[in-house]
Amino acid sequence: MTHVLALLPFPVKSFLHLSTLRSLSEHGVHVHIAVESMDASPYASDSLDDFVQMRSLTDLSAEDYSRHSSVLAGLIEARGISAILQIGASMSYPLLPELKMRFPHIRIIDLMLNPYGHNWDHFLFENVIDTVVVESEFMADVIRNSTMRPARDIRVVRSGTRIGGAYSTLQTTRPLTVGYAGRLSEEKAPVEFVRVVQQASQRISAQFKIFGKGPMEREVLAAIRRADLQERISMEGFAPTNVEALSSLDVLIVPSRFDGRPAAIMEASALGVVTIAAGVGGIPEMLQDGVNGFCLTPWSVPAAVDRLCALAENKELLESMRRASRAFAEVEFNYDRMVLSYADILRAA
Repeated sequence: MTHVLALLPFPVKSFLHLSTLRSLSEHGVHVHIAVESMDASPYASDSLDDFVQMRSLTDLSAEDYSRHSSVLAGLIEARGISAILQIGASMSYPLLPELKMRFPHIRIIDLMLNPYGHNWDHFLFENVIDTVVVESEFMADVIRNSTMRPARDIRVVRSGTRIGGAYSTLQTTRPLTVGYAGRLSEEKAPVEFVRVVQQASQRISAQFKIFGKGPMEREVLAAIRRADLQERISMEGFAPTNVEALSSLDVLIVPSRFDGRPAAIMEASALGVVTIAAGVGGIPEMLQDGVNGFCLTPWSVPAAVDRLCALAENKELLESMRRASRAFAEVEFNYDRMVLSYADILRAA
């Protein structure tokens, strides 16, 4: 059995990589999680009860930061840890050099999801990071073009999602349902969704839903009021799972300003939901434009509205793209393949 220490800033419910950590045990990898805080606000927190029961959870916030390094060192010694998997725990980056000096056999693996967030921390401490795992060729190029280390060990592990049974048939008893699902934050550009609704509602009859919470919630509500769309857009709040939110949609709009490899697009595809998205980050690797969705580069509200109206006015086109979305997901968004790739990287540490 390979023992791995995963470092997280906080545990978010339905976070794809928490599911991955849970699945690794099926491949001979036991994971111990250390979180910097158990509070994932404004997201819903995962209580990690299964890790608590296995005595495989450490809440670093229970200790003064000056003791975090010794707490992690104690875990490494007691659990026979052979690899550290860093998943955006920004406060833990400065601890990595000391841990590497103390335990030179430890392989430090950093998971980089997009070119923002903790990127600065990664490159500041890249000399002690052995392997970088990314989800897309886009992010692999970001690392290659930014690193100061020659022959950087970069592994592309394309994320996946569990593919359930056959998706439901197209609902013809209700209007087309169009939605946004994700964090209400600047990089996700939720106000762009409101702009799409404002223009599209003048041309088609449809229902519009926003799933999610975040720092831009007031701004989104204000945009809805300014556009007098209170009767057209329903604010659904945070859904327990993306699947629960997405299963009520026919079309997903992803107007991100920057992004990595959004789980919402994978889960939407698995459900046969057609995606109209901005062609940023790793998104162009997830959509075949005009086949299983529309990838707009550059993003354009009028272009998004035109694509949406085409789907609303042509049910045969919508149904063919729904089937293509599901077929694409079955091949490209393979969850088991993703978990096995992580297991192979961690077992080799």
